[in-house]
Amino acid sequence: MVHAHCSGCHSTKLVIQNRMTEENWLRTIRSMQAKHGLWDLGDAEPVIVAYLGRYYGIPELAQRRQPLDTTWLEPIEEN
Repeated sequence: MVHAHCSGCHSTKLVIQNRMTEENWLRTIRSMQAKHGLWDLGDAEPVIVAYLGRYYGIPELAQRRQPLDTTWLEPIEEN
């Protein structure tokens, strides 16, 4: 569906180079409809937005590991 609806006006490479939330994908679609004559996507819209959000959404940040349980040694005094 993404290919069928998006590649009529631009390369699908333009689509996949972006990373957005579903909300922002929907805003982008609305903007294209208002400014560039994109047609009403009808029943395909929620499917397209969900697909783009899932596969071209903002990647989740990796969790940092827990701090190491470290026992610090006293410094050695030099004579």
